This record gives sequence, structure tokens and C-alpha cells, in this order.
Amino acid sequence: MRSSAAARLLGALILPLVFTACAPNDLTIKRNAQASGAYKVGTPYKVGGVWYHPEENLTHVESGVASWYGPNFHGRTTANGEIFDRNALTAAHPTLQLPSVVRVTNLRNGRATVVRVNDRGPFSGGRIIDLSEKAASILGFKAQGTTKVKIEVLGSDSEHLAQLAQAGASSDEMEAYMLARFGPEGTGDAAVQMAAAAPARARSIPSTATRGIFVQAGAFSDRVNADRLRARLSQYGRALVDSVDKSGNRLYRVRIGPFGSVDTAGTMLARLVDEGHAGAQVTID
Repeated sequence: MRSSAAARLLGALILPLVFTACAPNDLTIKRNAQASGAYKVGTPYKVGGVWYHPEENLTHVESGVASWYGPNFHGRTTANGEIFDRNALTAAHPTLQLPSVVRVTNLRNGRATVVRVNDRGPFSGGRIIDLSEKAASILGFKAQGTTKVKIEVLGSDSEHLAQLAQAGASSDEMEAYMLARFGPEGTGDAAVQMAAAAPARARSIPSTATRGIFVQAGAFSDRVNADRLRARLSQYGRALVDSVDKSGNRLYRVRIGPFGSVDTAGTMLARLVDEGHAGAQVTID
């Protein structure tokens, strides 16, 4: 009888340890299949003496410092009810609607990825976004911890995820949409990644070429406005104006380049953003 009681006691002690050992990785997989990320905007709140005012914004563009979070939060519940997975392409933002879809460009190297914002933060150091460990790895700043980025909300994708969340979709269903739309590294719509895949070809572009890797500072329907911006940008290097047709309308793009590599273009992009050209972006022809 004593041995049976001892066995039952030992089993009672071991069982919780078994479940603890498998958490959070195994449990995260099981819980994500059932967890639904509710659509959430929220009311103003205060952290560390700073007020934050959440709002729905489908055109938000912002530049600043990004950081990343991973092991210590893996398996925890996010602000909108999902389970944080450091190996997924997600992020935290202080005020954007949850979920929302954001393209993040590392201004130090030109790399870009698309993430799903489903958490709140960061709340220190003037940082504007906290990325998952996987996103930080793709953007190439995991070892450094922080980097300067540009974030852009993708309006139509954000609206679609909002509809999924409001309909009670699971995290796995939202992740499936992101995977189909942007691929496993979130680069499906990030033109800068196309150049990263073929740096040798980019370096071979002659300096007189009108195709290659550029930094686009603006696009106008009026050629006069485009020429004015081109004149201001001539101090940075070879600035040019070319025209493209988009949805039946002619636009005049103002661009600097071509550049021999994505890294060089990224350096110019960071400089333009620092000097007030918040809408600048790397483009590949």
C-alpha cells in the first residue's frame, strides 16, 4: 500500500514537470490552432508616464528605431488574444489596430519583410516597433538588437485581416493568409528582396543604365513638380525623372541611382528619410 501511494505521489509530481518541459513550443502549436486574434483598437492608456492613443490607421508611415523580442515571451498571450510565437512574422506596436499588416524596411541595409501586428509595445527608448525574433533575423539586425526602420501599413491587407479577426478566424487561418500573400519570409511584395537575391547582376549594371536598383523619392502626376524635386535631389547624386503608367494615369517618378547593391541603396534611403523624405523607398526595375 505504501509503495502504491508513493508511486501515485511520484506520478503527481512528475506529470506537471512533463507538461512544463514541453511548454511553450508544443503548447503554442496546439493553442494557435484554436486561439483567435480578436480585432482590437483600444482606448488611450499610460505606460511609464507616457500616454498612447490607439487608432485605426490604414495609411500609417513612420520611421524610427525597431527592436525585437523572443524567448522570454514565447508562448505568452498577445494583446489581441493570440499566442506569441517568436518564429512567426509578427510584431508589437503601441497604437496601430490589431491585427494590422505592416511592411518593415531596415534603413541600414535595405532589407524588408511584412509582419502581422498583434501585440502592444515597445514602451522604452523611443522605439516604434518590436519585431519577432524571426523578423529581426530576416532584416539582419538580430545580433545588434536594434536598428533604424521605416514601417508602412498595408491598407487592403490590414482590412482583410480585420475582417478575418472579426469573423473569429484562428491565428493559424490568419497566418495562412500571410503565408499565401507574402511567402515564408514576408518578402512577396518587397521589391528590395528581389535585388538581394541577385547582387552580382545588380553590380554589373553600368552607371548610365536606367534600369536597376534605385531610391525613389516621390511620384507626381505633374512633371513640373517632379522636375523641382529632381533639382533638389541632385546634391545626392544622379537624380532623374522617368514616367510610368499606373491604372491609366501617367506618373513621373523622381529617383536617384542606379546603385550597385542593395546595401548602397539602403544607405541612401536612410539619408533621405533622415532629411525629411519620409516617403522614399528602394525600387527595382
